Amino acid sequence: MKKVIINADDFGYSKDINEAIKLGFINGIITSSSLMANMDGFNHAIYEILPQIPFLFPGFHFNIIEGKCLSKDPLLCGNDGNFNNGFIKILSKSTDKKFLNAIEKEFRLQLEKLLNAGVYISHVDSHVHIHAIPSIFNLIVNLSNEYKIKYIRTHKEIPYLTKAKFNQESHFTSDSSEFRSSSQLKRSCYYKNLLINTCKNMLLNSLNHFNQVKICPRKFRDKECEQFYNSDERIFRSMKSSISEQTRECEGELNDKRSAVKHSNDTKRIIEPIGEINEPVSVAKRSVRKENSRLQAQGCDTRLNINTNDFLIGVMYTGMMSEETIIEGLKHIKDENSLTEIIIHPSIKEHIDSNILPKGTGKESFSNRYREFLITQSPTIKSSIKNLDFELYNFENIT
Repeated sequence: MKKVIINADDFGYSKDINEAIKLGFINGIITSSSLMANMDGFNHAIYEILPQIPFLFPGFHFNIIEGKCLSKDPLLCGNDGNFNNGFIKILSKSTDKKFLNAIEKEFRLQLEKLLNAGVYISHVDSHVHIHAIPSIFNLIVNLSNEYKIKYIRTHKEIPYLTKAKFNQESHFTSDSSEFRSSSQLKRSCYYKNLLINTCKNMLLNSLNHFNQVKICPRKFRDKECEQFYNSDERIFRSMKSSISEQTRECEGELNDKRSAVKHSNDTKRIIEPIGEINEPVSVAKRSVRKENSRLQAQGCDTRLNINTNDFLIGVMYTGMMSEETIIEGLKHIKDENSLTEIIIHPSIKEHIDSNILPKGTGKESFSNRYREFLITQSPTIKSSIKNLDFELYNFENIT
């Protein structure tokens, strides 16, 4: 049976979002969540919400996009202490060693704030998907391994269209069970957002291809191996020739010098060392080689035990998620024994005054967040997911 995790991002963003995640976990379909360490709702999430739902097992939602910068590093924030870099700006700086060092420092501060609060971290992802940038992905993978975190989100979303029209969508109001027609998104706005999200999805899928160079899949199925490595045969040849003798001894089964991949029906993808690469491919790859050399010099095992999802749903319809978009996305997942992560952003408030948002944050459409909260309370979505041969999991029981 195919596995699916429904993860609510932005836990700790605000009280309204925290309450929505709690209700979605208790009465709805939310099985997992990702916690932000630097937003105004953090203490509320830690001390009021998590004690009520101790089996949520939240992940770490790394954030260098909005809110307060814990490290106060001027490379990441302005004079007011709030982050001031968007995704494209971060991407343009992602080869700068000083900038990466600042990101590492901020990552450690945010993560250790969660750990010091007694939070068990089940997985790692990031706000606005900044960890999809290859050099940052490499950094976070190594840090996740250091902190013994088992899962990291990857970005492989199959593009799809749905017949749902948000200018005609109906949903419950917060005061009654009567349906009303949504006028929040006009047809033109819907297609504009869909175009933007499609471009975003194409970018993330492209970056994910480079990240897969680092995620050397030990447990791919034959068809997946062929599809992935045929896309860049030169990389595969370089990877095969670079596997160290130490790794071959540890993996006694790998007698075939022409392959560094073990095939299995298990869906886990375990990250292995790249070793010496004759032809540099990416910043992430060069950084991995340097880190592996350092660890090997210390006599450490350089194999990284990090697992990932196989597919993602939630980028194509960011801000436009509905029961229909989720079900249609799941219909495109044909791979048995795969793990799919669905991203939602719920809030119990339908509208919110932008003046009371945490300082330094972007303008959020909380009416969209309320719609996503209603998804979690739908009486039919669980059965619809089950009918598609999916079973609900979280990052803790998936292992």
